[in-house]
Amino acid sequence: MRDDHTLEPENGAATPADRSPETTSTERPTGARRLQERLVFRTSQMSNTTRNRLNRTADSIKANPYAERAAGMWTASRDRMTAMPAYDKMRSVLGERGPARIAIAGGMLAAVGVATAGGVAAATQNHTDDTRSTTAAVAAVESAKKAEISQFPTAPPTSGGHGEERGHGGGGSKGADKPTPSVERPKAEHKAEKRAEQKAAKKADSAKSVRPVQPKPVMGLSQTQMNNALQIVKAAEKRGMGERGAVIAVATAMQESQLLNLASTAVPESENYHHEGSGSDHDSVGLFQQRSTSGWGAVKDLMTPSYSAGAFLDALEQVPNWKNMPLSAAAQTVQVSAFPDAYAQHEYRATAVVDALMQ
Repeated sequence: MRDDHTLEPENGAATPADRSPETTSTERPTGARRLQERLVFRTSQMSNTTRNRLNRTADSIKANPYAERAAGMWTASRDRMTAMPAYDKMRSVLGERGPARIAIAGGMLAAVGVATAGGVAAATQNHTDDTRSTTAAVAAVESAKKAEISQFPTAPPTSGGHGEERGHGGGGSKGADKPTPSVERPKAEHKAEKRAEQKAAKKADSAKSVRPVQPKPVMGLSQTQMNNALQIVKAAEKRGMGERGAVIAVATAMQESQLLNLASTAVPESENYHHEGSGSDHDSVGLFQQRSTSGWGAVKDLMTPSYSAGAFLDALEQVPNWKNMPLSAAAQTVQVSAFPDAYAQHEYRATAVVDALMQ
């Protein structure tokens, strides 16, 4: 066969193929009709017996919708095959001739028609049996699902569920009757709980060590003096200077102001802030009688007990070997007083006060 679909007789001469007239209908030709149109040009070469056989085959296909569809699919597949570039090469190798191709096509169409007709008849006869078989298959699947579920323990009901979980037997036994595997909690939760416990324990310990707002006076001090001593101890603890630094600072304040936040008559501004008495030693103010003109700080700051105590301790910390020095020597190095030995007399009382405040 050539690309122009001409028929080759046995002697090799090419004869133009008889084309069927084009259909005037806008509808797409059916599979059987397309097959008849494609084979009509070959009928002149056939015997009456072969022609009648092919016509009967085409009519039987046309009468059966399933065979009709199969024939349409076959002709479409054949069109695609003949359009392939390798088709001519394959044809030349096989040496096919017109009658042989027609016989092959007729045999294939007959086989397709018989198989399709048999399938349709079998489907029609076994329609009831298929329905019953489908119902039985569905029942078997459901039974298999139930059997598979029964192999596993019923999970306990979760919060927000829609009722109690029951066993597969329908006896009403709760899922809680069956053992459930214990679930190990994530390590992150354990760590979070441990941190919370440690934080709570630390908070409890700090609550025990919290000093009262009004510490109980000792060593004959008034409540005001004891409160000022507490500010000094807190400043020493904040700087990590321990009990020795607190004792030196408290003893110094006892000597300088008797642990009272004093204003100065020489500094009128000092009287504008909270004070517990007045002094007249130049422009010295506060617990440690520090002078703003000497660089200790602003008057407002020096009249604040926590600030003045911190300023003294910061200066004391700069003194080399201050922890091992005698109290009077350490205090004098910072204060540069006209009476350097006066601080030593307050060491005993200062030690007792600091011990009471650090408990």
